[in-house]
Amino acid sequence: MTLRTQLEADAQNVFLIADETAEKIIYQPLNGRPRTVLAIIERGVPEGIPEVPGDSLADSFVVYVANDLTTGIRSEEIDTGGDVIKLPRRMGEDPTEYRISQLLDQDDGMLMLEVR
Repeated sequence: MTLRTQLEADAQNVFLIADETAEKIIYQPLNGRPRTVLAIIERGVPEGIPEVPGDSLADSFVVYVANDLTTGIRSEEIDTGGDVIKLPRRMGEDPTEYRISQLLDQDDGMLMLEVR
């Protein structure tokens, strides 16, 4: 087993386990069909919106998903600013639509996305 295949396997079998560390989210590519994937969500404190003057705040999340076309999201398919992720603002709430604003980090196993 290579390091690359180990990273891919760990993303699926260690980190992204439903009902333990991961939650279901909906990934909606700008020009594609939506699909449900597992993700680890870091819910942050709402942040200021630089484009809007005043005290406007927006929700901000860091979302970790498998770097995989079938069970996650492939880094090559992401359209930052166009693709949407639906996730609950708080655990237990109904999902809300947010845009993928940045691909923060990636390896063969997982992607780290900024979602606002």
